[in-house]
Amino acid sequence: MKGLIPLMICAAVSGCASTDNTQQQLASSNLQYIDIKEKILGSWQCTTVSSSSQKTAFNADITYLSDGGLDTQAISIIQNPKPMDAYSFNVSAHGKWKLEDGKLVENNIDFDVKANNDISKPLVPILRKGLMRTKSSEWDISWLSQSAFTKSNESSVTTRCQKIASKTL
Repeated sequence: MKGLIPLMICAAVSGCASTDNTQQQLASSNLQYIDIKEKILGSWQCTTVSSSSQKTAFNADITYLSDGGLDTQAISIIQNPKPMDAYSFNVSAHGKWKLEDGKLVENNIDFDVKANNDISKPLVPILRKGLMRTKSSEWDISWLSQSAFTKSNESSVTTRCQKIASKTL
Protein backbone atom coordinates (compact mmCIF):
# COMPACT_ATOMS: atom_id res chain seq x y z
CA MET A 1 0.00 0.00 0.00
CA LYS A 2 2.95 2.30 0.74
CA GLY A 3 4.05 2.32 -2.92
CA LEU A 4 0.48 2.58 -4.18
CA ILE A 5 -0.30 5.98 -2.61
CA PRO A 6 2.46 7.92 -4.44
CA LEU A 7 1.52 6.12 -7.65
CA MET A 8 -2.14 7.09 -7.20
CA ILE A 9 -1.24 10.72 -6.49
CA CYS A 10 1.12 10.80 -9.46
CA ALA A 11 -1.49 9.25 -11.76
CA ALA A 12 -4.20 11.63 -10.54
CA VAL A 13 -2.09 14.77 -10.91
CA SER A 14 0.01 14.21 -14.01
CA GLY A 15 -0.76 10.83 -15.53
CA CYS A 16 2.83 9.69 -14.95
CA ALA A 17 4.03 6.37 -16.36
CA SER A 18 5.20 3.37 -14.37
CA THR A 19 7.27 0.43 -15.47
CA ASP A 20 5.21 -1.85 -13.24
CA ASN A 21 2.00 -2.61 -15.19
CA THR A 22 0.35 -4.32 -12.18
CA GLN A 23 0.75 -1.22 -10.00
CA GLN A 24 -0.57 0.93 -12.82
CA GLN A 25 -3.70 -1.24 -13.23
CA LEU A 26 -4.28 -1.30 -9.48
CA ALA A 27 -3.97 2.47 -9.24
CA SER A 28 -6.30 2.87 -12.21
CA SER A 29 -8.96 0.63 -10.66
CA ASN A 30 -8.72 2.51 -7.34
CA LEU A 31 -9.14 5.84 -9.14
CA GLN A 32 -12.12 4.41 -11.04
CA TYR A 33 -13.64 3.27 -7.71
CA ILE A 34 -13.18 6.77 -6.25
CA ASP A 35 -14.74 8.32 -9.38
CA ILE A 36 -17.78 6.00 -9.27
CA LYS A 37 -18.22 6.60 -5.55
CA GLU A 38 -18.17 10.37 -6.01
CA LYS A 39 -20.58 10.20 -8.98
CA ILE A 40 -23.15 8.03 -7.21
CA LEU A 41 -23.42 10.15 -4.04
CA GLY A 42 -26.68 12.05 -3.81
CA SER A 43 -30.34 11.50 -4.61
CA TRP A 44 -31.67 9.74 -7.67
CA GLN A 45 -35.12 9.21 -9.20
CA CYS A 46 -35.09 5.57 -10.28
CA THR A 47 -37.63 3.69 -12.38
CA THR A 48 -37.97 -0.02 -13.01
CA VAL A 49 -40.60 -1.45 -15.29
CA SER A 50 -40.70 -5.21 -15.56
CA SER A 51 -41.71 -7.10 -18.66
CA SER A 52 -45.05 -6.25 -20.19
CA SER A 53 -46.43 -9.63 -19.11
CA GLN A 54 -45.78 -8.89 -15.41
CA LYS A 55 -46.88 -5.24 -15.54
CA THR A 56 -45.02 -4.20 -12.42
CA ALA A 57 -43.60 -0.70 -11.94
CA PHE A 58 -41.23 0.52 -9.24
CA ASN A 59 -40.53 4.26 -8.87
CA ALA A 60 -38.13 5.33 -6.16
CA ASP A 61 -36.12 8.19 -4.77
CA ILE A 62 -32.83 6.61 -3.68
CA THR A 63 -30.20 8.52 -1.74
CA TYR A 64 -26.62 7.25 -1.54
CA LEU A 65 -24.94 8.95 1.44
CA SER A 66 -21.19 9.53 1.78
CA ASP A 67 -21.10 7.47 5.01
CA GLY A 68 -22.37 4.41 3.12
CA GLY A 69 -25.98 4.93 4.18
CA LEU A 70 -28.84 4.21 1.81
CA ASP A 71 -32.38 5.62 1.98
CA THR A 72 -35.16 4.60 -0.41
CA GLN A 73 -38.72 5.90 -0.73
CA ALA A 74 -40.65 4.00 -3.40
CA ILE A 75 -44.04 3.34 -4.90
CA SER A 76 -44.59 -0.13 -6.33
CA ILE A 77 -47.57 -0.83 -8.57
CA ILE A 78 -48.60 -4.31 -9.72
CA GLN A 79 -51.28 -4.36 -12.41
CA ASN A 80 -54.14 -6.84 -12.39
CA PRO A 81 -55.97 -7.92 -15.52
CA LYS A 82 -58.49 -5.23 -14.54
CA PRO A 83 -56.58 -1.91 -14.67
CA MET A 84 -58.68 -0.36 -11.91
CA ASP A 85 -57.60 -3.13 -9.50
CA ALA A 86 -53.87 -2.37 -9.38
CA TYR A 87 -52.05 -3.20 -6.20
CA SER A 88 -50.12 -0.19 -4.94
CA PHE A 89 -47.64 0.12 -2.07
CA ASN A 90 -45.36 2.71 -0.52
CA VAL A 91 -42.07 1.08 0.43
CA SER A 92 -39.30 2.71 2.41
CA ALA A 93 -35.96 1.07 3.05
CA HIS A 94 -32.88 2.08 4.98
CA GLY A 95 -29.58 0.32 4.73
CA LYS A 96 -26.02 0.48 3.44
CA TRP A 97 -24.34 0.59 0.07
CA LYS A 98 -20.81 -0.12 -1.13
CA LEU A 99 -18.84 -0.76 -4.27
CA GLU A 100 -17.39 -4.27 -4.38
CA ASP A 101 -15.66 -6.02 -7.28
CA GLY A 102 -16.96 -3.40 -9.71
CA LYS A 103 -20.57 -3.79 -8.58
CA LEU A 104 -22.94 -1.66 -6.52
CA VAL A 105 -24.06 -3.69 -3.50
CA GLU A 106 -27.14 -2.48 -1.62
CA ASN A 107 -27.92 -4.02 1.76
CA ASN A 108 -31.32 -3.05 3.10
CA ILE A 109 -31.63 -3.47 6.84
CA ASP A 110 -35.07 -2.06 7.52
CA PHE A 111 -38.22 -2.04 5.36
CA ASP A 112 -41.59 -0.41 5.87
CA VAL A 113 -44.52 -1.26 3.59
CA LYS A 114 -47.88 0.52 3.46
CA ALA A 115 -50.84 -0.19 1.19
CA ASN A 116 -52.09 2.68 -0.97
CA ASN A 117 -55.56 1.17 -1.46
CA ASP A 118 -57.91 -1.37 0.13
CA ILE A 119 -57.17 -4.13 -2.38
CA SER A 120 -53.47 -3.97 -1.42
CA LYS A 121 -53.87 -4.18 2.38
CA PRO A 122 -54.04 -8.02 2.62
CA LEU A 123 -50.77 -8.29 0.65
CA VAL A 124 -48.67 -6.01 2.90
CA PRO A 125 -47.40 -8.86 5.16
CA ILE A 126 -46.53 -10.99 2.12
CA LEU A 127 -44.64 -8.15 0.43
CA ARG A 128 -42.85 -7.23 3.66
CA LYS A 129 -41.78 -10.87 4.17
CA GLY A 130 -40.55 -11.11 0.57
CA LEU A 131 -38.54 -7.91 0.92
CA MET A 132 -36.95 -9.10 4.16
CA ARG A 133 -35.72 -12.25 2.36
CA THR A 134 -34.00 -10.18 -0.33
CA LYS A 135 -32.05 -7.83 1.89
CA SER A 136 -29.08 -7.59 -0.47
CA SER A 137 -28.91 -6.65 -4.16
CA GLU A 138 -25.86 -6.63 -6.40
CA TRP A 139 -25.94 -4.39 -9.48
CA ASP A 140 -23.85 -3.75 -12.57
CA ILE A 141 -23.68 0.00 -13.26
CA SER A 142 -23.67 1.61 -16.71
CA TRP A 143 -23.26 5.39 -16.81
CA LEU A 144 -25.36 7.15 -19.43
CA SER A 145 -24.08 10.60 -18.44
CA GLN A 146 -22.86 12.42 -15.31
CA SER A 147 -26.47 12.59 -14.14
CA ALA A 148 -27.92 9.28 -15.32
CA PHE A 149 -27.09 5.61 -15.00
CA THR A 150 -28.70 2.21 -15.28
CA LYS A 151 -28.24 -0.61 -12.83
CA SER A 152 -28.99 -4.22 -13.71
CA ASN A 153 -28.80 -7.47 -11.79
CA GLU A 154 -28.52 -11.17 -12.59
CA SER A 155 -32.34 -11.47 -12.63
CA SER A 156 -32.39 -9.18 -15.69
CA VAL A 157 -33.99 -6.34 -13.74
CA THR A 158 -32.84 -2.99 -15.10
CA THR A 159 -33.43 0.28 -13.30
CA ARG A 160 -32.78 3.71 -14.83
CA CYS A 161 -31.75 6.46 -12.44
CA GLN A 162 -31.65 10.22 -13.00
CA LYS A 163 -29.90 12.61 -10.60
CA ILE A 164 -32.20 14.82 -8.51
CA ALA A 165 -30.39 18.14 -8.58
CA SER A 166 -32.40 19.86 -5.87
CA LYS A 167 -31.63 17.35 -3.11
CA THR A 168 -28.47 17.69 -1.09
CA LEU A 169 -26.73 15.33 1.27
